[in-house]
Formats: sequence, C-alpha cells, structure tokens
Amino acid sequence: MGLGIGIGNAILFTSQRGREILLLDEFPNPDGHSYSLRKLKSTTINVVRVRRSIDNLEQDFTASEITNGTLLSFTGTGVLDNGFVTTWYDQSQSNDLIEIDQALQPVIVEKGVLLLVNGKPCVEFIDSNLRALYQTPYQNAYNLFMVNQQNSIGFTYGLAGGGDANSFRFDPTDAFLRGNGSDISYSSGFGIQNLYTNVQSNGFFSTASVNGIQKATGVNGSTQVARTQLGRSSNGTGESKCKIQEFVLYLLNSPVAAPIEENINSYYSIY
Repeated sequence: MGLGIGIGNAILFTSQRGREILLLDEFPNPDGHSYSLRKLKSTTINVVRVRRSIDNLEQDFTASEITNGTLLSFTGTGVLDNGFVTTWYDQSQSNDLIEIDQALQPVIVEKGVLLLVNGKPCVEFIDSNLRALYQTPYQNAYNLFMVNQQNSIGFTYGLAGGGDANSFRFDPTDAFLRGNGSDISYSSGFGIQNLYTNVQSNGFFSTASVNGIQKATGVNGSTQVARTQLGRSSNGTGESKCKIQEFVLYLLNSPVAAPIEENINSYYSIY
C-alpha cells in the first residue's frame, strides 16, 4: 500500500511498502533527457563519471555509491583530494553531458568532502561546463525541471544551437527565462536551493515557476532545442556559479508539471 497525493486525474505515490517510486518509472521521458545524482529509473545503473585529482583516473558511480562512501574511497578524503564530473549520464537516452577539458569540469568532491545541498549531493559549477549536443533539433515546446542553488550572476543553462536563446540566467536582482530575442523575468536571489520549472508552450508562450508557484508568464519568442549546456549559455559564454542536483528536460510530449514537481520535492524536501 503506497502513500499517495492526488493531483487532478493523477496520483503520485511517494512510497510503496517503503520503496521510493522513481520519477521516470512514474513519468517516462523517452523523448527527452534526464540528468540527476539520484536514480530516476529502475533500469538506471551509473549516474555520473568522476575524475580524481590525485592521478586523473576516472570511474563510474551509481547513485548509492555517491552517498555510501564508495565515491570518497575513490577520490580520497584529504584536503588535496578533489573529484570532478567528466560525464553526467542521461537516464532517458544516451545523450550524456560531458566535458573533456579538465579545467572546465565541475566539482562533486572538494577537499575530500562530498558536496551537498540540503543533505543531498550536488554538482558545483564554478566557471565550469557540461554539455550534450542533440543530433536532431527538437520542436520548441518543452517542460524543464531543475533543482539548483544559484550562487552568482550568469547563465545556468542554454538549450539552443548557439547564442543565448532558450536560456536561463540571473542578474543581481532577477531571473530571466529567454526564448528567442526576449525574456520573461521575476525577482530572485542567490544561495537558496529551489525547484525551477520552466515551460515553453506552443513554441512561444512561456511560464516560469519556483517551488511550484508561478513567477512569470508571457510571450518571449522561440527557437528549437538543440543542446543542453550547463553552467553557461549555449555559445559558451556568461558562466555562473551554481550547484545543480537534477535537470530533467521533457520534450515532444511534455507532462503536466504539478505531479513532476511533487515527485521531485518529495525527494529533495525543498518546500
């Protein structure tokens, strides 16, 4: 018997006989892309690949190995021991986020300590970068769910083939969701873990929500989703400092946002 939350015609089970219901088992994303440090699908094995600083050796890790001490046993726990993410595996398809330039790889272990936000692992971007290029550009509509702690101005991600279209960025006082040539925006800040839900509907009309509450809506233009680039815009500029824990991009057949938000929040306890 599971514990359920009714949302419209959907019921989200957060547990079943003590077992977590995984996001992609409940809400499949076969046409999109899903990056997380937790296990999102029952068939998922490895979620991330890490390079250790001591000798640059790389190794894959499951979600449980990140938190059960296996990752720290690999990287080391001294003040000179760091772990850098070289690949963040796509739990929906095979379009993994990668960075081969060691100087640009984001961090998951710093000075022998696993990086956490609100008790859960994170990937920290400090002028860093992870990217995946999609062979066939998708249609313009998408639903994006991201667990992130933004810590500076700059771009958190870019989804277009280049430039700053289909992006999300911060200035000192506001967050901006760009389509193609214009933005919708709302007042924001830094240093707080949030669940960001950015929805582009019908290729032109967008809504931006934080922790399940709509913050902005309007027409901001549109262009096709051609990549995911984390830590900066699609053209590689405007880098920022942020800690990302989950980035799930639904394309083509985007689901209703509310039950996805409930599933994510039930794991991260954000609000």
